[in-house]
Amino acid sequence: MKTGEQSDLIIARLGKTDMADHQKEKDEKQAHSGKVADARLPRFPVPEIIGVFLAFLCSMTMLIRVFSIIAMLLASATTNAQVPATGAPGLPAINQRIVDHVLAQEGKKVGRGECWDLAADALNTAGAKWDGMYKYGEVVDWRKNEVLPGDIVQMADVQVEHKEGNMSRREFYGKHTAVVIAVRGRGDISLAHQNVDPVGKKVGFSELNLEDVRTGKLVFYRPQE
Repeated sequence: MKTGEQSDLIIARLGKTDMADHQKEKDEKQAHSGKVADARLPRFPVPEIIGVFLAFLCSMTMLIRVFSIIAMLLASATTNAQVPATGAPGLPAINQRIVDHVLAQEGKKVGRGECWDLAADALNTAGAKWDGMYKYGEVVDWRKNEVLPGDIVQMADVQVEHKEGNMSRREFYGKHTAVVIAVRGRGDISLAHQNVDPVGKKVGFSELNLEDVRTGKLVFYRPQE
């Protein structure tokens, strides 16, 4: 081999060596850079975090259910304490007998079909003590005390106006007698009566909120044994 060719070969080998060294140095820098980047990025335990979050959601759901049940129980206890329901220990036995009798007369004509006849029939059937006229028992001040199912109400020129949204419904009772058959809340009652629209001379049921009474007189009586 000639001297010139040997020189070219040595230069080529040196070039390859420099290139290899340069590539090696570049690879090392990249690897080092990757390690630094990896070291700077925090590694979060994703499965563990998801598990904790799901456990938290389950706990909150259980708490909400527990609080809902407690709220329902408290509401029920409050309602039962204020308004004795039909058959409850707080309802006098004679009131219960009156309610049972009146409920069984729905759609029937009692006596002459007059409103007074239904109350009189219920009181007599239940064995109540009364004067046989319009003193059905002990007077109950409905503004201060609770009205109970089985109480009798006597009306005189009562005008009722019930509003719901933009609608208004008016009712008028001249001299009218009715029997309380249910109490949903203070002043919110259901009545049984006859000789009244739309049932005519047959026993029917209707609702009355005492807050809707505009004029007239209401007297409630508690039947007596």
